[in-house]
Amino acid sequence: MFAPALAVFSQFTHQALGDRLVAVVLYGSVARGEAGLDSDVDLVVVARDWPGGRMAATNAFMAVEDAAMATPAWEALRAQGYRAEPIPQLWSLAALQAFSFLHLDLATDGIALYDADGVFAQRMGQVRARMAELGTRRVVDRQGWYWDLKPDFQPGEVIAL
Repeated sequence: MFAPALAVFSQFTHQALGDRLVAVVLYGSVARGEAGLDSDVDLVVVARDWPGGRMAATNAFMAVEDAAMATPAWEALRAQGYRAEPIPQLWSLAALQAFSFLHLDLATDGIALYDADGVFAQRMGQVRARMAELGTRRVVDRQGWYWDLKPDFQPGEVIAL
């Protein structure tokens, strides 16, 4: 049910960024197939650069979000009772190549809606390989879930990701 809206978002993003666009990635509850009516739509948009810095990019990208949300595909989701609000994280190519804990979610649940030159897939392959080396696992409990980065961690040990 989210596929048409996600295709529109990806298309509008590509139109706005052109060759600067590296990847559009869905993650979170929608990607895991666990979305409820109040779920937002978590996305990472990776660009080669964001001219003017993060605030300028955020302000400029709001027009893309607004245009996408005004389409019939997004309106159809809201008509079905879904909150249907895209929440994009705007990343540079450098941020994709670095590490944040969001990389664990992306490597596990991320769905590339657009991946120029396979850059996202390659980076997530590296993250998944490192996760396997460390034994990283998602632990589910009554309150939700958390990442156990290295189950056999020893005090004083330094973990490089």
